[in-house]
Amino acid sequence: MILECGVMEWSEDISKSTTIYYNRRVPSLVWYSLSYFTSISTHYLIHKNKYIVFCWIILFSISLLCVIYLIYKNTQFNCLKPCKNNIVKTLLCITFFMLGQTAPKCDIELGPIPKLYGSLTKPYINYTQKKITDHTQKVTKNESCRGILLAIIIGEKKSLKKETIKAMRSTGAAHIMAVSGLHTGIVISFISLLLYPIIGIKYGKEIIFIITVITIIIYVHITSFTPSVIRASIVAIFILISSLNQRKIVSINLASICSIIFLTINANSLNNLSFQLSFTAYISIILIYSRIKDYGNIKNRILDKIWKLCALSISCWCGTLPLTIFYFKTITPYFLLSNIILIPLTTLATYLYFISAILYFTLKIEFTIINKLIEVILNMIILFAISIEKLPFSQITLY
Repeated sequence: MILECGVMEWSEDISKSTTIYYNRRVPSLVWYSLSYFTSISTHYLIHKNKYIVFCWIILFSISLLCVIYLIYKNTQFNCLKPCKNNIVKTLLCITFFMLGQTAPKCDIELGPIPKLYGSLTKPYINYTQKKITDHTQKVTKNESCRGILLAIIIGEKKSLKKETIKAMRSTGAAHIMAVSGLHTGIVISFISLLLYPIIGIKYGKEIIFIITVITIIIYVHITSFTPSVIRASIVAIFILISSLNQRKIVSINLASICSIIFLTINANSLNNLSFQLSFTAYISIILIYSRIKDYGNIKNRILDKIWKLCALSISCWCGTLPLTIFYFKTITPYFLLSNIILIPLTTLATYLYFISAILYFTLKIEFTIINKLIEVILNMIILFAISIEKLPFSQITLY
């Protein structure tokens, strides 16, 4: 999920424009994921002589029976109003969802604890975002460049010009301007490169792991808890844990547990276009990318990296194509060319901005050369997107 394709954050909630009916239809992927996770957990915990899983199964079974009774009585929309227990609300909400019924508005993220946490952290988040915004003005005076830089770093799109947004959409590179798995991956890779010298010392891997996880959590806060960043962060943390323990990552298991976690936080996320595109892209990577990434057995290291980037873009595009056609009625044929050029440029600009920000906020040093280079790269991104947009059939409207 490091690369989340398309325009997933431009239409974050499609429930208002497009009605999706799940009534009397069980979402098979989520049901399978939960059943699979439960069976594996049961086997593991029984083997370890633990009984936590049995308590979980009993609670879920009770909630299932309650929901079946409430559906029979046809009172599922009002049943949670008198209920003050958040655990019971969550269990009932999940059970409603998996029975194919419309989940009541009782998500965990709307509870008192998340609201309290949000009120405590919001001043610090706003302060950090303001500092970053002020620093981008020092990096570049160009409004278009500053708008793209803010979109890349913290997901702030208010400063973006309509022409830039249109050009990015037409080239299939809108995901560059919406903080997502791509940006989370860039942050993680930057931290890994920065801390690489300490990998050889005692507990070096553990130190890198802790710092990386803390950085991911801070990044989630800075981006105002953007759903795509949260999803990518959950995946990244699981991958980091597996890597630290030297355990093989089973991709479908990772997708399953992440979907369960996110749907537990908000059971109505399945109506969210970003959620649909994210997991469709991830499953496409599992099914397509893993089969074509080593095609041709390229010996040259640089060419091999370029081909793997192409393979990743192709797999994500193919997987999310039905959704983009259904919701946006368009096809972007030049997506591959855009991703090959724009993703490396975006990565380089982000790396340079991180270096500039670290030097400025810690040592109060402004490197004019680095700032100018960032501006040049951002101008290249804009000019390239506009040039691709002017090509024939840059965006094909189907109906």
